[in-house]
Amino acid sequence: MRQGTEGRLASHRSVLRARRPRLYATLRRLTYALVGLYGATVARAYGMVMWPVYRRTCLVRRLHLGCSKFVRPGWFNTDKYPRRFGVAYCDATARYPFEDNAFDYVFTEHMIEHVSYSGGQSLVRECLRVLRPGGKLRISTPDLDHILALRHPTSELEIEYLKFALGEIPETANSQISFFINHFMRAWGHTFIYDRETLAGLLRSAGFIDITERLPGESDDPELSDLERHGETFPKPEFNLIESMVFEGMKPMGAAASKRRPA
Repeated sequence: MRQGTEGRLASHRSVLRARRPRLYATLRRLTYALVGLYGATVARAYGMVMWPVYRRTCLVRRLHLGCSKFVRPGWFNTDKYPRRFGVAYCDATARYPFEDNAFDYVFTEHMIEHVSYSGGQSLVRECLRVLRPGGKLRISTPDLDHILALRHPTSELEIEYLKFALGEIPETANSQISFFINHFMRAWGHTFIYDRETLAGLLRSAGFIDITERLPGESDDPELSDLERHGETFPKPEFNLIESMVFEGMKPMGAAASKRRPA
């Protein structure tokens, strides 16, 4: 019964998001503000208590940034606007409340596009700081190259995605990509959308090496496989393959990055 109710609510949100993007964005901001007043206080307290416990008990430490409602077992789940208990507070664009070299893995999915480019720079620098040498960052975010390529859809799935995303303006799916781009930015509260070159350059400038593009759900590292859940927010999970790109980068092994991790 609960799953059915959640499914219906998700469907209603998708319809509102597609057909009334401004109203959806306003309600989304209001909800986050109200949740933030209460949730951030609880989440800060939760993080202060649980981080030392997690640090002592987990041999492999994993940080999940901007987890939203998708809490992952075995990960230290954080969000600036926590929606449920069991999530610690963390502003991904500020200094993280963790010491240097604290984590083996960091994962963030469809969050970096909601902050400015300078916020993204701070995000990846902090990820580098809290990762141990040899630790890995995995970022999933919308792909500007794919979005622009939808000017000329090449499959039925892409046409379906455009119709879903555009809601009541399906005629723009034929040729007017500018309508779709503007809608894409407003309806989901996006701030900066990356293409491959820009995202890879962001990771490289922060100091990451071995930067590699992956498919959603796939990785050479089992710890980073099958992580993405953004597809669950769509009426068709396959839409995520159209919209998303995924990059991984590693913190280099080196004298400057080889501080001993606290016990």
